[in-house]
Amino acid sequence: MIREYQTNDTSDVIFFVGTEIEKTPAFGLTTLFVVGTQSLDKIDQIAKENQCQHVYFGANHCYYKQPFNSRSVCELFQRIKEVIDLGYLVTLDLDSKDAMLFQSTGEEIFQLLRNEKFIPVISVKLLQWDQYGKNAHLKIDDVGFRISNPGVWSHSLDTLLSNETFTPWELYKQDKVIKND
Repeated sequence: MIREYQTNDTSDVIFFVGTEIEKTPAFGLTTLFVVGTQSLDKIDQIAKENQCQHVYFGANHCYYKQPFNSRSVCELFQRIKEVIDLGYLVTLDLDSKDAMLFQSTGEEIFQLLRNEKFIPVISVKLLQWDQYGKNAHLKIDDVGFRISNPGVWSHSLDTLLSNETFTPWELYKQDKVIKND
């Protein structure tokens, strides 16, 4: 049985449902947020019960807290492909430190990255962005000179951190937590 509950301790939460509030292609969709890699049957059951169109893997920074290895990456990719095959739009919230590990898994990841139902979100964590001043830039780089990208991209934080792309923390409090009994 699945029931809703309210708590400030979310350490045991593996599913919650809400409206996607981050400004991605899934913005505004009813979303099942998944912590860790869960069973396909349970994901599909909860998503259907809550009329979700979108499934979000990596909720609560779960993949940031538990480092990936080759096996866990393959399991997660398989689950994402299975959820897409069920007809859902899927987001993977991936920490920037893990991006190269994901890229090294081979051609399968490139097929997934090209899938229109897949939204990779690469999360860059930096404390107090607003303290860096007006000259601060975020640089999207390569692993070395001319290795895989045609160059580098440098974005001013002044233009990158706009109201159109901002989601305040208070909007994250509207989700319904799901607990397995």
